[in-house]
This record gives sequence, structure tokens and C-alpha cells, in this order.
Amino acid sequence: MNKNDASEIRRKTLELKPRVICVASNLRARALYREALQVARRLAAFLLNKVGKSFASWFVARAGSARGSSELKLSEFSFR
Repeated sequence: MNKNDASEIRRKTLELKPRVICVASNLRARALYREALQVARRLAAFLLNKVGKSFASWFVARAGSARGSSELKLSEFSFR
């Protein structure tokens, strides 16, 4: 490998580094979001079992609107 090759590799590495960091942080954020959704689902199921459907529906609507979507749906929960 000559000096030009090493320089080219260094340049390419510096170009890609911000992209790799961005992808890694996006994956971490997605994992945290999925974990938060799981916690919200468990809490809504608990509320439904203990408090009743109207409050659980309200909670699910609020949790979905906080993100601007309806990813949380009352029908997703297991009720005992």
C-alpha cells in the first residue's frame, strides 16, 4: 500500500464515521422506543384489569398521541 492508498482510506473512513455514529444512535433510539412501548402496553393492560376500560382507553389514546401515532391500540393487550 502506498501513501496515496493510505490517504484515500483515511479520507473514506472520515467520511463514513458520522454515518456510522448516526446509524448506531438511531438503532439505540429505536430500541429505547420499543422498550418504552412495551412498558406502556404493560401499564395499560394493568390499568385495564384494575381500573376499567374507560381509563385504559384514555391512557392508550394519550400514549399514542404523545408520539403522533396510534401504535398503541387497546385490542393489543391481553386481559385477565
